Amino acid sequence: HYNHWIADRSIAFLDSLRTDDHFFLWCSFPDPHAPFASSPPYCTRYDPALMPLPQNHSERADGCAFLRTARETSQWREPLAENDLREVAAQTYGMIAHVDANIGRVMAALRERGLDDNTVIVFMADHGEYLGSHNLLYKGVWPYEELLRIPFIWNAPGMRPARRRHSQIVNLLDFVPTLADYAGIAPSFFETPGYALGRKPGLPGRSLRPCFEGRELEDRPSLFEYDEEGTPPCRLRGLVDGDFKLMVW
Repeated sequence: HYNHWIADRSIAFLDSLRTDDHFFLWCSFPDPHAPFASSPPYCTRYDPALMPLPQNHSERADGCAFLRTARETSQWREPLAENDLREVAAQTYGMIAHVDANIGRVMAALRERGLDDNTVIVFMADHGEYLGSHNLLYKGVWPYEELLRIPFIWNAPGMRPARRRHSQIVNLLDFVPTLADYAGIAPSFFETPGYALGRKPGLPGRSLRPCFEGRELEDRPSLFEYDEEGTPPCRLRGLVDGDFKLMVW
């Protein structure tokens, strides 16, 4: 299975390192993702009949004309059956368990090689999954929390052991600046001289390292984007600030 193969290749890469090597390992699992089909033994681990459904799984009311039109002209124009949603949830949980087991294999390989205490480890995702909320599946033009609030878990040398969640809004755009900070790469490295009338724009995002070391981050809004090459195509730009979202389609 590709989950197992990805972990195998990641462990083989760690085996190839010399003791003084610096390294960057991108260990990318496609799961959990549609089609909703996990493999044995994970496909039967969770009983669909016992799967909880989101409280808003039957909620089909959309808050603006654009979204109402999007639903009426999409595959979601008809209600999704509860039995189907429970099966989707059971298979998704199975995929998550399969990925979790293989992440555990990679983490064990780090520990066995004495690399876990001196490695920045990040668990992240590119997007969420409606998974039945608002009677939707997959991802799309509905900018609900199920789609936007995704894993962003860090473990790094020198981190305070509080293991608490932080309330500040952060963004995947903060990933590269944070790694650059740990690697000792100055922000000026990413500037583009001569661009746009002499300005030197650098990377979007910011380093989260101060937060990991016990300092507070400045509150700031976060941009998100979604492009869909449908008929017609959709361009979504949004801004999240505190409890509020502003969307422009």
